[in-house]
Amino acid sequence: RVSPRRTEAEALEREFDLGRGLALAGVPRALDVVHDPPCLVLEDAGLAPVPAIGAAGDLSWFFAVASELAAILSRLHHANVVCGGVAPGAVLVSADGRQVQLLDHSLAARASLDTTVPSLTWGVTPYTSPEQTGRINRSFDHRSDLYSLGMTLYELLTGAPPFRSDDSLELVHAHVARLPTSLHERDDRVPPALSAVVMRLLEKAPEARYQT
Repeated sequence: RVSPRRTEAEALEREFDLGRGLALAGVPRALDVVHDPPCLVLEDAGLAPVPAIGAAGDLSWFFAVASELAAILSRLHHANVVCGGVAPGAVLVSADGRQVQLLDHSLAARASLDTTVPSLTWGVTPYTSPEQTGRINRSFDHRSDLYSLGMTLYELLTGAPPFRSDDSLELVHAHVARLPTSLHERDDRVPPALSAVVMRLLEKAPEARYQT
């Protein structure tokens, strides 16, 4: 049996310590850490992984999910927690989209709304913020979560994130330097106002995004 990387085991312990101390709607309680094999035990609310609906999907469902995700992040940020791992794979939803949970706080860190934390990442993903890549001279704060939220909403609406590559260096370059195609240009069934909101979340500079 291959032992997990130490950083992964430490992340599980950190997530457990953080999760058992939080009592926030939309964040499942951490119940236990199992070491053989290593895994985190969370409360089960009977929710399912979030699907990508595509631009022709049910926008009322999308807005229900998006609103709940924004509310969860707001609660985390006001509890001085930067999630660091917002992605579609970390989102569970009910069938009507009105019950949402955000999982995976393995990269979470304590930071108030006016402080930053050192970059913590196991690798670049399609949802990693420019500052979280570690390739620009900036620490990351709660606005990094808003970029990742934008990437997640983009994928829910189109079926794919703006940037996708098996080459981590190519992904880093995309997050740092490439402008994503706007949602409305990618599919004109996405309302321009909704496209504008999501695209602002995807601004490269944290100060150009929504601030909360």
